[in-house]
Amino acid sequence: RKRYPDIITAAEGGVNDALAERLALENVEAGESGLRTGTPQQATLGAFADHVRQCLGGAVRVYGEPECAIRCVAVLGGAGGDFAPLALSAGADVYLTGEIAHHKAWDAYLRGLCVLEAGHAATELPAIDLLVKGLQNALHGVQWNERIYRSEVELFR
Repeated sequence: RKRYPDIITAAEGGVNDALAERLALENVEAGESGLRTGTPQQATLGAFADHVRQCLGGAVRVYGEPECAIRCVAVLGGAGGDFAPLALSAGADVYLTGEIAHHKAWDAYLRGLCVLEAGHAATELPAIDLLVKGLQNALHGVQWNERIYRSEVELFR
C-alpha cells in the first residue's frame, strides 16, 4: 500500500487542524505524523461520540465504554488506523480517525485507548472549507476576479 509523505497529512492548517476545529477541541497541539491532540468540551466517551456524530454527520463506531471519562482526544483524519499507538503515546484517552481495522481498534482499547471511527470522507471534509478559503484568498492576492464555490453534493456519505 502506498504511503503519502507526512507533509500531506501533517500540514499546518490542513485536514487534522480543520477536524480539531470542527470538533471544537481546545488547547490543540501538533504531534508526530500529523496527529493533533486537544481537550474536548465533553467529559465522557459517549457524550463526545454524540458530539462527533453531530459535527461530522453519519455513523460513528465506538470502541469503549460510553461512561469512560476523557480528558485528551487525538485526531487523525482519513485512514489513520496505523497511528493508534501514536495517540496512546501522546497521552490521549480517545483516538478519532476515519478508518481503522477492527482488530487494531480493539487492540488499542485493550491498551487503554478508546477509539472512534467516523468514516474516511467525514473526517476529511472539514478541510474542504479551508481549501476553498485558501484558494479564494490566493486568487484575490493576484487580483483575479474569480469566485470559488464548494459543491453541496457529497458523494461519499
